[in-house]
Amino acid sequence: MKGLTELLRDSVERLGKRYEEVDPLREEVIKKCRDLLSIVRKGFGYAYRGDYGGLSETVSKATGIVEDILGLIEASREYREYLVRVAGDAMREYVELLLLDRWLSGEGLDSSLLGRMEPTWIIEGVRDFAGEVRRFSLSWLIRGRCEDVYASIELLEELVAILSSYMVPSYIYSGYKKDLDFVKRMLDNLKSEYIDVCGGGR
Repeated sequence: MKGLTELLRDSVERLGKRYEEVDPLREEVIKKCRDLLSIVRKGFGYAYRGDYGGLSETVSKATGIVEDILGLIEASREYREYLVRVAGDAMREYVELLLLDRWLSGEGLDSSLLGRMEPTWIIEGVRDFAGEVRRFSLSWLIRGRCEDVYASIELLEELVAILSSYMVPSYIYSGYKKDLDFVKRMLDNLKSEYIDVCGGGR
């Protein structure tokens, strides 16, 4: 067929060129994501052991790597969408750890960094953070810290209210309803556990 071989050769060459351009970036993002995940998982270990100073130090180290990853993604407009997918799991876990650190320490969030992140990373991080809120609240229930658990319930109620106030179609983000349902489940479970231990009051 006239013109087919030329068309196919051109398409293959363009794909090859694209691979040559994106692969070094991909490898660098993957390496930094591995480093990030290693640090983040140490951070969760600190949190579970009650070493909140170690947790905060780990979050600071992780934040430096996150800034590097965001810089790589932002500098590569043509391959940005692909690199966003590559970095997704690591960034979600970072958001979860950051939220946990700020919640336990009572500090606020730095919106300048989080504002550069993909909305799906934030939403998935919030979803997983809701699980951590319930985990820590259960340990507080055992020690009779009803006021702290009540505050956790109020926080989860706020998260559910915000997530419920938007209708995000599946073609924009397919996991939105599942994330909302998970946070709702954490809230409902914690409410039930709170009533069993603390009754209706604080």
